[in-house]
Amino acid sequence: MICGSNLLAFGLYQVATKQGLNIPEEMALITFDRYPYGNGTNISDALRAL
Repeated sequence: MICGSNLLAFGLYQVATKQGLNIPEEMALITFDRYPYGNGTNISDALRAL
């Protein structure tokens, strides 16, 4: 999913995980700004695994 902002991506992340989707295994999120919504997600852990 391509999102125009981190705020939109963070909202999508919250909804997707509540629905049982695993990010990034089942759905990828791409965003373009630097607003700090990275805390509270497993996205940074997934990036370290790469």
